[in-house]
This record gives sequence, structure tokens and C-alpha cells, in this order.
Amino acid sequence: LRLVRRPERLAMGEHVNVMIRETSGDAWLYLPDDDRIRPRFLATLESLLQAHPDAGFAFCDHWVMDADGNVDEARSLMNSEVYHRKGLRDGLVPREVLLSLAIWAAIPLQASLFRRSVIESFPLAVGSFAPDVDLHIRIAASGSVAAACYSSERLMEYRYHGLQSGFTLEASHRSWLDALE
Repeated sequence: LRLVRRPERLAMGEHVNVMIRETSGDAWLYLPDDDRIRPRFLATLESLLQAHPDAGFAFCDHWVMDADGNVDEARSLMNSEVYHRKGLRDGLVPREVLLSLAIWAAIPLQASLFRRSVIESFPLAVGSFAPDVDLHIRIAASGSVAAACYSSERLMEYRYHGLQSGFTLEASHRSWLDALE
């Protein structure tokens, strides 16, 4: 585990790309300072990657926390349904399903554990409106990653607060189309 802190503030895409370049190891995880992983996160997602060598990354469902860091169970359940994770089966997710999930923004970057070779091949688009969503769309659409793995266990906690930027559906769709081009 290595903590990398930059002295200057960077846009999300640029920040993540720096983190990819400045770290090493076989797997890569992005965890912002206001989110948390649960104790079984790494072991569970790593074991999925070991069981499925053709998967480029593993991801999980997550809890939603309020601004004070308290888990909001009702919002977490609603979030799983809205983002199409409710009913998603554990295990291998084929590329065709992965593309749909990526377009629905169902795969949070913070809930993903990547193989190093995959994350290095797909740097985040600097200046993108939603570089994390763009990343998963480009991975799924590329054809170079056959599948991903999923765990329905809520292995991380995503903090939602008022400082996050909202975005319109039109702006996000434009960003995603740009990523595919």
C-alpha cells in the first residue's frame, strides 16, 4: 500500500493518471480521501481476478454514506437499483453486459480493482466531464478486455456530499460519446 499526495490540485482525470504512473504492483485501486473500503474489499476482488484470468478488473456494490460519514441503507439500496446493480449476478460479467453497465454509470471507479496492464492501457481522459465513466465505457467498448468480475457484497463506502458537482444527462452523454470516439 502506498499513499501518494500531490502538492498541487489536479483535475480528476489528470490526478488519476498521475496515480497510475506513480504506483506499482499487479493491481491498482483509486480511493479518494472521503471514501472507505471495507476489510474484505481487497481479498474478495483479488480472489475474483485470480479465479477469472480473462477479467480486466473486478468491482463491487457499495454503501452510500452521507456527508457526516454515516451509512444510509435506504439510499444504498436505491442506488443499487438506479444504477442497475440490483440483481446482477456475482462472478464473471461478459463484455456485452459490461458495456451496458458502463453506459449506465453502474461501475464506480472507487469500487473497482484493476489489473495493472488494463489501467495502464486506458488512461483517464483529461478534461472529460466524467472521466471515471468514460474509462469503463472505453474498456468495455475496446474489445481488448473480455470481461470483468462482480461482487454484490457491499465492500466499499461512497461518501455523497454537497460539494460534488452535479451534471446534466446531456453533458454526461456528450462526454461518453467523446470517450468512444
